[in-house]
Amino acid sequence: MRIRTIGYLAKTREEIAAAFEKNRLEELLHLEGEYIIVIEDEKRTVVVSSYYGICQYFYAYIGSNFYHGETVFEVLQKSGLKWKYNFSALADLACLQHVLEDDTLHPDIRRVPPATILIHSNGTLTRKSLSWAEIHKRGKSTPEETLESFNSSCRRWLGDVNVLSMSGGFDSRVILSALLRLGVKPLLLSMGFEDTTDVVISKEIARFFGLSLETVSVDLEDYFASGLEIVKLTGGTKTAENWHTYIYPRKSHFPLGCNFFVGSNGEFARSIHAGHDATASIANLFPSLAVPWRWRLKLKTIAGKGQRPFRDAELGGMCEELRNELGPSGYQRRVAKLTALCHKTFLEGFRRFLIEQGVRTFISNGLKLYSGRFSWRAPFIDRDWVESVMNLPQKFKSGSNWHRFAIAQNEPRLLDFPFEKDIPKPVHYARYPEWFATKRTVGFIVSNAGILEDVLAAKVVRSIIEEHVRLRSRTRTLSFLISQIFWRLAVNSLTCLPAQR
Repeated sequence: MRIRTIGYLAKTREEIAAAFEKNRLEELLHLEGEYIIVIEDEKRTVVVSSYYGICQYFYAYIGSNFYHGETVFEVLQKSGLKWKYNFSALADLACLQHVLEDDTLHPDIRRVPPATILIHSNGTLTRKSLSWAEIHKRGKSTPEETLESFNSSCRRWLGDVNVLSMSGGFDSRVILSALLRLGVKPLLLSMGFEDTTDVVISKEIARFFGLSLETVSVDLEDYFASGLEIVKLTGGTKTAENWHTYIYPRKSHFPLGCNFFVGSNGEFARSIHAGHDATASIANLFPSLAVPWRWRLKLKTIAGKGQRPFRDAELGGMCEELRNELGPSGYQRRVAKLTALCHKTFLEGFRRFLIEQGVRTFISNGLKLYSGRFSWRAPFIDRDWVESVMNLPQKFKSGSNWHRFAIAQNEPRLLDFPFEKDIPKPVHYARYPEWFATKRTVGFIVSNAGILEDVLAAKVVRSIIEEHVRLRSRTRTLSFLISQIFWRLAVNSLTCLPAQR
């Protein structure tokens, strides 16, 4: 019997083996932590994912054969599948910066769903998944109960060396407040330049509490040096302006494999991508109108940047499949799909979308990139905390009210420092608009544009670059194109897999 685990969980290999041998596999769905468990013997292969499926695992079921691995790239290698695009997923990536549900960029390769047991035996693949309602109980909770759940999660996953990814925001500060209350003085790691807002605020906090802080800066060359490895790890679904989670841990000097606390999913109690004021409350009364309205607005403005990924005039330079996805009919289908993923509700629907889609796809890519250097720990993804937040009064799920409460209870002095959102002109940790206009980036894209010719004409790529060099206005689009160029370079490196549409 071979047992492999990814992530972290409260179960020994011996206990996992016993559950497998006694056919009590469902026990493995209900463990504390975020994990994938893979068990194989001569008769069957079993893959178990934790409640939210944050840890990534992929498979292709072709005929009676089951190919599986930690990355899409690995499944491609094992299966010998020829490369072709899942154009719906590719368009989702361009519009949202992440794919949806169990999609990958290849139509025949799927991601293991959350809270699922996959069993391949005698050429047959079976699946059992728990629903959201089976995982979470409805009721009432208090902010104190929610805080106790959070602090308990932080205590549960402490290690010998504990590092906190520190920023100027609320999520990392809540974690720090919990660790300080537990008597732990974590090492802090912050990313950016000397004048980056996160670095400035983190230095003030570290100095006051006597904590060790390491700051790491990233530069454009880091991205080019790491691009191929990043796309292999993420299956091409992490756009270039989000590659920092691979780069800055590797530039730090903290011990390899140490516990790395991160604030992923803190937004579940802090915001919902849908506003926090009276407008959201009114919209909550009319979800059938408000949810599609919200998605139409977001898809047209792309994360508030006032820019769709591609102009109407650029659609003509695309292959038919991608043009259909990004054109008017594809736009309507995408709004309908995103609306359905909000489960016919507004406030709760967008909150569920955050963890079921945004965290599970976008954030989990970042966590995967962390894992090459550190053992990440994400207390905001603890099931008990998530359930408790769901059952809080609405006022504690608006703005940053619960976060402020948690900090005030754990370590109120942390509220005395400014938050990034309060800074009129915060300084970012990277300079993507400028970096993507350099000769280095322009030369790379132009010289490799032909690799995307089956998807997007090289002349369109050149026009996008020219516009960005003039106006610094196409950062999001170039980030997407850079990731796809690197991904196709990676795929084409598999000589048994000729690139084809």
